[in-house]
Amino acid sequence: MIRSELDAAGIDDPHLRDGYRRCRELNAAHGRTFFLATRLLAPDQRPAVHALYGFARYADDILDDLDPELGTDIRAERLQLLADRFFAGGDRSVRGYAYQSLGPTNDLGEVIGGKHLLVGSAELEKRFLKNWGAAVFYDIGNAFNNLGNYDLAQGAGIGLRYFTPVGPARLDVARAFGADRDGYRLHIGLGVGW
Repeated sequence: MIRSELDAAGIDDPHLRDGYRRCRELNAAHGRTFFLATRLLAPDQRPAVHALYGFARYADDILDDLDPELGTDIRAERLQLLADRFFAGGDRSVRGYAYQSLGPTNDLGEVIGGKHLLVGSAELEKRFLKNWGAAVFYDIGNAFNNLGNYDLAQGAGIGLRYFTPVGPARLDVARAFGADRDGYRLHIGLGVGW
């Protein structure tokens, strides 16, 4: 059943499929009525609804994990710390890297974000037809905790632009430099990137 829902929604990325499976398991375990109600939706609509409910359950688990013996001020402060973290990576910061994949990590290697964010981009865009253009770009940046100790990730690539009334539709192919992996990432966006 999961496979057909993901196929119907056009989700083929293995990480998204795995995340969806986890959200669906949370939904089935904690929200039985909700889970059964989603069966009334078309298969291509279910992944987004399960993901939203899974995110809400995850946020609820974060609240539940805060020690109830702590006062509300301390609990609120700890929640605010989570909200004040910065992440880098993706089509709005350092292309060539996955969305929010850059920043300090915990002991499990999961990116937890940093106190500071530094990103920059140089892009040259040239229109070659009335509604079409091309771009070359170089991005640099990262999220970090210490102003005196940080590594800046770098990415560069080329892109195609189609100019619409709401801004350019952007299709970029970027490569991360100095990363542990080789390869290219595809970034798609609408509107001005910065």
